[in-house]
Amino acid sequence: MEEILTHHIDTKKTEIFLSYLLDLLLNARIKTNLETNTFANDEDVNMYLVGLLRVYANPVNLQEREKYLSNYDSEVSQKVNKRDTLHNFLLYKYNADNYFIFLSIFNGIKKTVRNALFQIDNEVYLGRTKAYYHYAAEFSRRLSHNQATIGEILEKLAVKLEAYIRIMQYIQNNYFIFEKKFSEGEWFHLNRQIVEKSNPIVYQTLLDEFLKTYQDWTDHHSEESKKKLDQLTEHLRAINPKFKFSL
Repeated sequence: MEEILTHHIDTKKTEIFLSYLLDLLLNARIKTNLETNTFANDEDVNMYLVGLLRVYANPVNLQEREKYLSNYDSEVSQKVNKRDTLHNFLLYKYNADNYFIFLSIFNGIKKTVRNALFQIDNEVYLGRTKAYYHYAAEFSRRLSHNQATIGEILEKLAVKLEAYIRIMQYIQNNYFIFEKKFSEGEWFHLNRQIVEKSNPIVYQTLLDEFLKTYQDWTDHHSEESKKKLDQLTEHLRAINPKFKFSL
């Protein structure tokens, strides 16, 4: 993978992208009072998170991951291959990484744009991310010694996931400020592209949530259900203009 150079407009300096990301991460840990080794020896987690940011900074890097990704826990389970430990390790690791990035780096986007994926229920995805990292760590232990080391990192992420999300959110809120250069409409289309590329079946997930909410509305006719139906209808129509619904 070719290394990326980062150019600082203010200082006119150019540096390796990984070094730049590491500086951001270390500073974020200080600012959030979650400095390195606060709860464990986690210098290795720092490098993992920096590498993850680097992967998601270039969509080309995500192509190999796409075939593993799913929004359904049941579909992830169906993709498990009892005879292929490496496949299972990558399956859970890539899905956990994907949820982690959306819960942390892209969490701030919903302040500007109504992010369809995580407006449903963050807690569901938080619990799933922890579980997937645990599963990936377990499969890594069945592989080589080097993969077992990665498993230790994933286990640390699972145990202190909320803390690492907080660190990454600090980076998003304080350093990834390009969102201010886009209009809300432009951000919607950018965010939609990211969601669609990283989660090909997000539309089906929203549709399932819509049907569940509609059932709740037919049972109770609550204003809360009606409001949620309106929001979900808007999200579904944004992805599929042919989707129609009205009460």
